Amino acid sequence: MTFEWIQIPYALLTLFIVINYGLIVTALVRKIGARVGGRYGIPIWQNYIDLAKNISLRSKISHGVMYYLGPVFRLTGGVGLLLF
Repeated sequence: MTFEWIQIPYALLTLFIVINYGLIVTALVRKIGARVGGRYGIPIWQNYIDLAKNISLRSKISHGVMYYLGPVFRLTGGVGLLLF
């Protein structure tokens, strides 16, 4: 098996599509659930706003290096599983 550089943009594009699909479907589920309950629901882009807000927040507690590397390991495992 040889490594081809063209796989990197395809992997990034796939990751971008999967993340956006998840955010949009989650927003639609919340919006439909609110409509069933007789409410207006959230705007479709609310998940993007929440994601940007959560990324911008910094914790005052130091957890160590492995705490921050956990999501990296999980993401690389998921991408590796997706590619193979």
